[in-house]
Amino acid sequence: MRGNFLHFLTFFIGVLLWRWLLKFKRWQRRIHSMGLGFWLQWYNPFLLGLASVVILSFWEVIYRASLREQCELPRWLKELNMFCNILGLLAFVIAGFNIFSKLIKETHETALQDSSMREIEYMLPPRVNWLLLVVMAPMVFVAMTMHASSSLWTVLTGSGGLYDQPLTEVQEMAFYDQSLAFAELFQFTSVYAFARICQSFLSQRLEEASAPPRGEKAESLQTIAKQYRTLIRLAGFLGVWAYIAVGVVQCTITVVFTGLQLSEISTSNELKDTLFTNLIMYTRSSPLLQS
Repeated sequence: MRGNFLHFLTFFIGVLLWRWLLKFKRWQRRIHSMGLGFWLQWYNPFLLGLASVVILSFWEVIYRASLREQCELPRWLKELNMFCNILGLLAFVIAGFNIFSKLIKETHETALQDSSMREIEYMLPPRVNWLLLVVMAPMVFVAMTMHASSSLWTVLTGSGGLYDQPLTEVQEMAFYDQSLAFAELFQFTSVYAFARICQSFLSQRLEEASAPPRGEKAESLQTIAKQYRTLIRLAGFLGVWAYIAVGVVQCTITVVFTGLQLSEISTSNELKDTLFTNLIMYTRSSPLLQS
């Protein structure tokens, strides 16, 4: 099992697109009418994908660790790595349990008390939607660090399965960097989600403070309030937007360089295959060598 950054990013973008569609009530009505209102919410396929990465990575770490006789690391360091992976697995389970028991269950119970939401009882409010991206950050980090750990064990035990050890090491370390790059990318997504939550609270307070007044100045006051909301959304969080932009650029640079490493390996392997095939064909066709 080797998922690279492109696989993770494609899956993540697909989940975000589905999350965006489910913001509209007509899509929520469609999936609720099919009896799949809970199962087709965007967080379920995302958490299922993360769980598959965690389980497969943990299984691969166990398999690689069984070959640790080939590794010259101290025994205590090997056992510490295995212990950390077990803790990561427990942290993933606990975080997932809290998401369903604290956020999703309570939101569902609140929706059942609202007659207008019973038809789409599993639809999440906007703030809860953003909050899920924040609280899922530890789960993504656990999944990606365990995926990176399996790459490290492959390098340490020399059990990669490529032509030779140097190529295996370069490829696995590229996968290692890409796994952590995706974790960092999701971290910036969580920061963006947290900023949106803070922005919504500030905007709500501003709307309450500038409730529609009566009199000649009503229209001008509403215009000023709208301008202040725009100022809060853009300038008020300018430092956050800059932090996210720089972080995304840094992740992109990391992925580009690791992708170039993998392409060089692929080209080198294709060249080896071609040379080896040509040598076999020459050996079979040469009468001198056959005699």
